[in-house]
Amino acid sequence: MTGLTHKQWKIEPLRTQRTRRNPGLRGFLRKSYMNTKLVEFIAQIILSLSEEERQLLETKITDAAPSLKVTESIQQDILDLEHRLKTFEAQYNMSSSSFYQQFQAGKLGDAMDFFEWSVFYEMWDNTQKQLAPTQS
Repeated sequence: MTGLTHKQWKIEPLRTQRTRRNPGLRGFLRKSYMNTKLVEFIAQIILSLSEEERQLLETKITDAAPSLKVTESIQQDILDLEHRLKTFEAQYNMSSSSFYQQFQAGKLGDAMDFFEWSVFYEMWDNTQKQLAPTQS
């Protein structure tokens, strides 16, 4: 390879198809530049705040952060519970809501699987209710 120029290697430039979702390198750099400018602008605003305003901002950010973590935790719980419910649904060929109604009415018996399925459904339902107010 020594002594060859890049033209002799017949290297083609790397090209990617540009789409709305993949704007290419130029789009990435433009977006990155815009984000950098936005961060710089926000930093200027924060630096221009009085001490009292900064404390208020810090309080607002701190108050918002735990609720985001709680919401993420609840969403993960829901995904885990949905996985368990789908396992039972496939095993018994029945939706969880239909199962729960029948189980509560005493139509299915007292198998240990049914008690577990019932508990998982109740847990799933409760986590859905906890998440609902945060999504409003």
